[in-house]
Amino acid sequence: MKPVALFCPNCGHKVVGYQDEDGAVRLICDRCKSVMFSKFHPKKCEVAIKVQVRHGEN
Repeated sequence: MKPVALFCPNCGHKVVGYQDEDGAVRLICDRCKSVMFSKFHPKKCEVAIKVQVRHGEN
């Protein structure tokens, strides 16, 4: 497992997570509770990042 650091695209807070065997990273921002999923696609040479923002939670 490799540590990965990203900045939350919603609030800018630094979030650290770990890659699994498939190379996917699942993160939850401590500040705004956004859920992020990141995966590298080697054939396309791109990184896909999906963000789900949770509204109404403090």
